Amino acid sequence: MRPFQLLEVNSGKSQDNQFSFETASLPTKYDNIILTHVLEHIDDPISLLKRINDEWLSDEGRFFWYAQTPMLLLDKSQ
Repeated sequence: MRPFQLLEVNSGKSQDNQFSFETASLPTKYDNIILTHVLEHIDDPISLLKRINDEWLSDEGRFFWYAQTPMLLLDKSQ
């Protein structure tokens, strides 16, 4: 069993207030990623979802998300 690792980000910022989901470079891949009330505040949520899958989530990892705005994944350019 691998040790439990936790990266907690509140209001889109880490404790040093320098965290940005769009530019973040995380130190490892995670087995569980949970986002609540985040995607509706991201300019390009599809790109963030791809980045989570490709860069941050381990091969056997699970991703959970909740957004209050279900239409957020629609193309905003239309």
